[in-house]
Amino acid sequence: MTRDARDVRQHRSPRLLTLIHNPSAGDRRWSAKALRRLLERAGYKVRYQSSKGERFEAALEDPGELVVVAGGDGTVAKVATRLAGRGAPIAILPLGTANNIATSLGVEGLPEDLIATLASARRVRFDLGAAKGPWGESLFLEAVGFGLIPRMIASARSKKKSLRGGARAFPPFAWELRLLNRMLRRAPVREATILLDGKQFSRKCLLLEAMNIGSIGPRLLLAPEANPGDGHLDLVCVGPDQRRELARYLEGRLAGRERPADFRLARAKRIEIRWPGTDVHVDDEVPAKQKSRVSLSIGEKRVEFLVPRQTAPATVRAPHPGGPSALRRSERARRQGNRHAPIPPRAPRSVAPDSR
Repeated sequence: MTRDARDVRQHRSPRLLTLIHNPSAGDRRWSAKALRRLLERAGYKVRYQSSKGERFEAALEDPGELVVVAGGDGTVAKVATRLAGRGAPIAILPLGTANNIATSLGVEGLPEDLIATLASARRVRFDLGAAKGPWGESLFLEAVGFGLIPRMIASARSKKKSLRGGARAFPPFAWELRLLNRMLRRAPVREATILLDGKQFSRKCLLLEAMNIGSIGPRLLLAPEANPGDGHLDLVCVGPDQRRELARYLEGRLAGRERPADFRLARAKRIEIRWPGTDVHVDDEVPAKQKSRVSLSIGEKRVEFLVPRQTAPATVRAPHPGGPSALRRSERARRQGNRHAPIPPRAPRSVAPDSR
């Protein structure tokens, strides 16, 4: 029997799954009741748990044969870091805004379409990164970075609170991209000391990121070749002479042009960074400001995601210019026979290899 045949047989009909749902993500169509009904119609016995509930961690102690995560990157990371090493695969129903993790795996589409693929989905390995710094130790899925990105994350959160939802009036990511572009103009340059698999060097950067996947934040595609299943982190640095290049990328995104910006400096399994500033982020969290000496590693812990099986090599789409809502509308229109519905642009990329 082939490996593919074993995968299909294994995932044909899990008797019990746990649905972890962020009730704040997505629109009203994807309520807990609606998602549960879709999964039950597909033949699954569903145990529901809100990602914001008190029993969230207890629900993952015995999750059944499969965990379905309906939410954005934060919810996916919250589940994956707790499921590492437990054996239950994770299926994503991407209901967030950026959905960087799902995009890195080639998982996009409406929940009902993705649920229909679960029975034949393949397992894909996803290595978790480990970060050790002044704040303690933590696992990450997306990236750990210094300089411009953590400053943007902190500024965006404080400004959005003062706007009281006013940022929602902007198209998806436009508000964040404009904020980042403004901050880029005056972003300070720091000289980082980097130890890369035992080799030490210094580099002047205004943005420094150790990336496990290609995109971070508002779908900033800074490491197009990053592969979360290859056991390496991609180190990205934007130096002082590349400020204008990053600005052109951000301006292109605002204009609807999806051209990746590749600022990759190196690839390594273990990285130690001494950063003279106090700005650092771990995924979408910004620890308390303090001088940062951070040790990073990859691959000691991992999870497996279920990814729709494809006949052609899997590709990852570039972000739809209109955001997830426009993507869903265009897909729905094409299924209903509207030949003139816009087709979301695609950016070919490899995904992590099958782990089995």
